[in-house]
Amino acid sequence: MLHKEGSRWTADRINAQGLTFDPAFLKAINTLSHISDVVFTNGEAGLHFELRPGTADGVDAGRTLL
Repeated sequence: MLHKEGSRWTADRINAQGLTFDPAFLKAINTLSHISDVVFTNGEAGLHFELRPGTADGVDAGRTLL
């Protein structure tokens, strides 16, 4: 869905499965990633997560709030 290019997260055009990402969401993810890189320069702390969309009949959109 997303992959890192250098220090920036960007939509993975091949694996996005038709999803689009709000530019404000990408900006927030990149801001948080930059803060993490500055605060945890040695990688001593981190949070890892994975979001995987599923499909369901009659559902054509969804929203994830973090």
